[in-house]
Amino acid sequence: MKKIIIVAVLLIALAAGGLWWLQARSMPVFFAEDAVQVLAYAASDMFQANPATTQAELDQMIKSQHEASNINLKINPNGKAVDPFGTAFRVEHQVRTGKSITTVTSAGPDREFGTKDDISFKHETKTEPQPEN
Repeated sequence: MKKIIIVAVLLIALAAGGLWWLQARSMPVFFAEDAVQVLAYAASDMFQANPATTQAELDQMIKSQHEASNINLKINPNGKAVDPFGTAFRVEHQVRTGKSITTVTSAGPDREFGTKDDISFKHETKTEPQPEN
């Protein structure tokens, strides 16, 4: 009977350890996926209100989204909000005929942009045609 209890306890401990390992590996990706989507919508709103939005304004918006608990990020030693892997988000904004495109990217677990593990979200909005002068 003692052997059965010991084996059961060991199996439970192994299962809990396996779940912890899986959660530790998958949760940062989940948080980054959520963050890039929230940030893309917020950045898009900023660019619609002010097409000349600065990087400092974007950084402040990202930090305020974290402080408001809208997204779960880290704060680096310089006080900047970064993705769950410790890298600053990349925010890109383009205006094309009839649409505005805002893309937010996390460099992902390898902390390098332009690799297959990057996590990004693109938000497109229709824009009114600008009158020609």
